[in-house]
Amino acid sequence: MVRWSGLAVGVVLLAVLGAAVWGPVIGRTESPDGSDATAQRASGVVAAQEFDSTEFEVLVHPNGSARWTFTYKRALANDSERSNFEDYGERFNSQELRLYEEFVRLAQRLVRVGAETTGREMEARAFSREARVGSLNNRGVVEMSFLWSGFAVVQKDGTVLAGDVFDGGAFEGGLYVGPNEQFSIRAGGDLVFRSVEPDPESMSAESLGESESVSWTGEREFDNGRPNAVLGPPSAGSESLPVAIGGAVLLLLGLAAAIAWRFGGVPGSGRGSRSGAGQRSAPTVGIGSGTGGEAVGSRDASEKSESTEPAVPEEELLADDDRVLRLLEANGGRMRQVAIVEETGWSKSKVSMLLSEMEEDDRISKLRIGRENIVSLRGDEPETGRSPSEE
Repeated sequence: MVRWSGLAVGVVLLAVLGAAVWGPVIGRTESPDGSDATAQRASGVVAAQEFDSTEFEVLVHPNGSARWTFTYKRALANDSERSNFEDYGERFNSQELRLYEEFVRLAQRLVRVGAETTGREMEARAFSREARVGSLNNRGVVEMSFLWSGFAVVQKDGTVLAGDVFDGGAFEGGLYVGPNEQFSIRAGGDLVFRSVEPDPESMSAESLGESESVSWTGEREFDNGRPNAVLGPPSAGSESLPVAIGGAVLLLLGLAAAIAWRFGGVPGSGRGSRSGAGQRSAPTVGIGSGTGGEAVGSRDASEKSESTEPAVPEEELLADDDRVLRLLEANGGRMRQVAIVEETGWSKSKVSMLLSEMEEDDRISKLRIGRENIVSLRGDEPETGRSPSEE
C-alpha cells in the first residue's frame, strides 16, 4: 500500500513534472514485496534529481479555508534550457496539460480523504497554475495552487485551529518533508499566530505573534497531527499590544486637547491647570481688587529690562490655584468670584470649576450672598449677616 506520508500530491507532481519538462529521470520503483515505494523515498529521489528547491505553503484564512500552493524551482544553466522551459511554460499556462490534470485529480483526492478523516465538509476549488522564468532569467518556476475549503476549525471567538487533517488519513504515519523541500504555514487576513507545534525552524519576524509565516525544512518527518497552528484575530494579549497602547496614547492626547480647548488651559500645569494655550491673562495683576495699587509685575522691572531673556510675568509661572490664593491674600483674604474672573481673564466656567476643586481640598470656602459668591481663605469668611455692599 502506498504510504501517503509527506506531501503525496507534491511527490507525484514532481515525477510528472520531471517527465513533462526535462524527460523521465526515474522510473517506477517497487518495494521487495511488490508494493509501490513509499512517497517518502519518491519525494527525496525526484526532488534531488529534478529540482533545486520545492516549497509547499498553506495560507490559512479566517473562515477556515486555506490556499495550498506548490512551487517548484530549477536552475536554468544555459540559453537552451531557458528556451525549452519558456516553450513549455507557454503550453502549460494555456493548455490543460497532464501535469495540471494530475494536480487537480490528486488535490481532490487529498481533500476527500481529509473530509473523511475529520468529519467536516471540504472541497478543493479555485485551482490556478503558472509556469514562468524568474526575474533573473536563471530559474524556472512552476506554481500550482488550490483553495481547500473547510481545512481548519473556526471557533466562535474567531480562533482558527489548523492541522487536524494531518492526523491520519492521507497523512497516516506523519507528514514528510523531503530534502530540499520547505513546508510553511502563513497567516491570512488579520490572523496572528498564537501557538505552533512543533516549534518552527524559521519565522518571518523575531516573535511568533509578529510573524506572517512559519516554516520547516526537510528532510523531516512529523508526528501525527503535526504541524498544527492556533491563529486568531489580534487582541490586547498578543503582540499587537504596542498598537493598542499607541491608540490609547492618541486617545488621551485627544482628550487633553479637547479639555484645553474647552477651558482654555493645558492639563498638567497645576491643580487647576485647565488653562494655558487659550488663556487670556492681564500683563500685570494689581495688588488691590482692581481698584489700583502697584502691579506685581512692576517690581524688579529695571532688572528684568536689563536681562537678555524675555520678561515673563510672575503670575504666569504660578499654577492656577496658587494664583487664586495670591489674589485672595492680596485682597485681605476674600474676593467676589466675579472679581477673580476679571483679574485673571479666565472664563466663568473655568473659575467656577477651579474654585470648586479648591473648596473640596479645603483650601478656600465659597459663600453665596445675594446673587454672587464670596470666595475666602479658610478663617477669613465674612459674617453672614453683612450685606453684599459691605462686603
